Formats: sequence, C-alpha cells, structure tokens
Amino acid sequence: MTIHPGVSLVVRSGHAFSLIRPASSFTVLGLAVGAEVGGYLARQLSADGDPESDDSIGATHAHIENSPLLQASLQTLTLLSGHEHPRRDDLLDLNVTQLLLHLLQTTARPLLLQANEPTFNPPGLAAAVRHVRRHLHRPFSVDELAEQACMSRSTFYRHFRTTFGVTPLQYITRMRIEHAKALLRESGRTVTDVSLDLGFSSVSHFIDLFRRRVGRTPQAYQRSLRTSGKDSSRERDSLEDD
Repeated sequence: MTIHPGVSLVVRSGHAFSLIRPASSFTVLGLAVGAEVGGYLARQLSADGDPESDDSIGATHAHIENSPLLQASLQTLTLLSGHEHPRRDDLLDLNVTQLLLHLLQTTARPLLLQANEPTFNPPGLAAAVRHVRRHLHRPFSVDELAEQACMSRSTFYRHFRTTFGVTPLQYITRMRIEHAKALLRESGRTVTDVSLDLGFSSVSHFIDLFRRRVGRTPQAYQRSLRTSGKDSSRERDSLEDD
C-alpha cells in the first residue's frame, strides 16, 4: 500500500498492511485510535449518520486527501512529537481532537467508529436513540420514540430512565446541545443559525439551555474556541521558529 504526501491513511483495527513509501523522502505520522474515542467524538459531533448503514462499512482502509485544517493539525502534531514544550500535553490533546473531528466528517468515519454502536438492553432502545440522532432538528414525542423501540409508552419510558438516568426529553436536549457545540465550531455560524437548525422554539430558549448545560453562553463558547485556536496557532509558529 503506497502513501503519498498530503494524504492520510486510515486502517480498520485488526487489519495488517504493508506501508510502501515513494522514492521521495517525507515524514509519516502514525496514530492509534480506540473505538471508544471515535465513538465519543462522533457523539460530540452529533453522530447524525448511522455507521452501520454506511456504504463504506465493509472497507478496511480509506485514503483521505488532507484538507488545510487536517494538514495544520498533522504538522503541529509532528512538530510536537520532537519537542519538549511546557504546554506539550495540552497542545497534543487539542490537535488530536481536531484531527479526529475532521476525519469523522470524511469517508474514514466508519473505520474510526469500528462499526460498533453501544448496545442497549432491551435492544429496541438503540433504534430510538438512532432515530433521535438522525432527526435532532425536529420535536419528538415519547409515543414516537416508543414506536421506534417497539415498546409500549410506559415500558419504553421506564427502560429509558433506567438505562440513561434521564427522561427522553432531557436526553434529546442534551444531544441537541452537544450537536450545537459542534456547529458553533464551524466558521461563520451564528447562534441564531444554530438555534434554527436544531429546531429550538426561540434563540433565547436555546441560549438559556446551552448556558445551563455548558456553563457559558453560545457566544462565550465560540469566543473560547477562537482563543484556543489562536493559542494553538501561536504555539505552532513558536515551535517552527525553534
């Protein structure tokens, strides 16, 4: 298997491969990612696609053309791997997370998730959760989710509370806020846009729920992301100057 500059190779766990470099010399950075990490980040990103239904789920590897953001994360990780920096661990964590979030939006997604979704008992809960993740932009009723789970309303509600420790409504709100965080990371997205995309009844209601769950307003959350990004860029420039 040949790898070229500007391309990332993602391989499913448990599948061996032989890496062949072309004649030109360049640095190769390798990362091992556990399925639990990919799954957690996918849920942070909203996981609105079902990895088990992805057309590429049978693939053992994927070649990804590096986007500018992906390339920047890789370059920073490469630089950090050869430097003893006072903020090395924080910068590694930030850039690995950014890298994986980028990859989860590519054809490498099912490989990172290992095609394994959480299992629930009873199994019907998985269908209800999947339904919520696919349609976060619209309202749900307990009856609708119970139908997805093939249970009566009372049985579904009881099993849901036992499994997740929250009501279906609280779970849906939590998922919407987590997806909102992912949308707010995107350049050019406003709080109003995100609120409308996720079907909140009003922008003020969205801001109130976001502040209660995250501990800050959506605007403050966006400002913190910009600050972190600037810090990462400055640290990368500092490393390159060393």
